Amino acid sequence: MSLRWKYMLPGIFALIIGVPVAFLLFWPLIHPVHARIGRCEQNLQMIHNAEQNWASTYGKPKNAVPTWDDLKPFLHWDAAREGWTNDMPKCPQGGTYILTPVGEYPKCSIGGLDHSIPPELPPSKH
Repeated sequence: MSLRWKYMLPGIFALIIGVPVAFLLFWPLIHPVHARIGRCEQNLQMIHNAEQNWASTYGKPKNAVPTWDDLKPFLHWDAAREGWTNDMPKCPQGGTYILTPVGEYPKCSIGGLDHSIPPELPPSKH
């Protein structure tokens, strides 16, 4: 092996191993919104999307508040597998979801960072 390769191999090895490791370690800093999404947040986003679809389908104004019965046809998920009750999403830590007007995000009674939609995401315009 030539002297040149002897000194290049550790650098190549570090590059091959180091880049993926660095990517995995710093992904939450690179893309913080996706790194924080938990089950409750996912449920809230799904409820919000169902509210938007309901309003769009039935021509409802931004200040209209749907009921759970209104949203059930728009909530497409495997209820049994995800621990839902009565075909409605359930917060994994026991919170209750609160339906809001179509122009706002739904809320979880627990609140806080993992139980709300991130403020970086503006409410959808309807």
